[in-house]
Amino acid sequence: MTSHADSIELMPALPRNRAALGAMIGGFLVLHALLHLALAVSLSTSSYLVVSRVVDWGTIAVGALALSACVRHLRARTTEDPASCH
Repeated sequence: MTSHADSIELMPALPRNRAALGAMIGGFLVLHALLHLALAVSLSTSSYLVVSRVVDWGTIAVGALALSACVRHLRARTTEDPASCH
């Protein structure tokens, strides 16, 4: 299990980029809510209950992949030019 100090070391130069990460996470949450709204309006209750599970896992997977790619990009940029993240 990683401590809070370990997680800070994993992402050393993200003070400015936290807003971008927060916006990305918020965007995926809004997308998730809109997908559920569209499904609830267009499907019957029993169909919605089945399909919503697939949408849940799909949205989580896409969000995790995008967040992972963004963090990898930020880490690569930090190691190439540490001054660019300040």
